[in-house]
Amino acid sequence: MTLYAVTGATGFIGAALIDQLLKDGVAVQALARDPRKLKHAGQVEAVEGSLENEKSLEALARGAS
Repeated sequence: MTLYAVTGATGFIGAALIDQLLKDGVAVQALARDPRKLKHAGQVEAVEGSLENEKSLEALARGAS
């Protein structure tokens, strides 16, 4: 199955993108500074971190298309 990586997952556009990806039936990995704020908690694989953190970006990209 294809895995999509999404940054900005707790923001307006990121959350809307995740809505559409889930409707399309794909797996999603979401980068969030605070995974508890994810609208889609439980429906996506949360990766805690930020764009400034190289290790969190590596974790987000692992396995993503």
